[in-house]
Amino acid sequence: MLINNDMNIKIGTFDYKLRETNKPLLMEHIECGGIINYDNLTIDIKKDLEQQRKSQTILHEVFHAIIKEYDIDIEEIDEEYLVDILGTAMFQIIKDNKKLIKYIGGK
Repeated sequence: MLINNDMNIKIGTFDYKLRETNKPLLMEHIECGGIINYDNLTIDIKKDLEQQRKSQTILHEVFHAIIKEYDIDIEEIDEEYLVDILGTAMFQIIKDNKKLIKYIGGK
């Protein structure tokens, strides 16, 4: 299943554009399956990833966005507080992103 080119993911107050690409995605000179750009509000995912890996990579990038958008200091945070924030953020993401949930579920 390919990502629909008009798929946005609402995270906090921002809409991130989800895109597939054939270009190499590099983070610190290491190729990645996905990469997020907070300034441009984009999440790029490698087009040739297997569906389950693509879904997992999308969620990986969503968690990066949660940490950024909720201003979580992961160096100084209590585990229960972190889990509470992540639970709240994921609840919001699930409610606000029906296309994403359908895509990840493969239906």
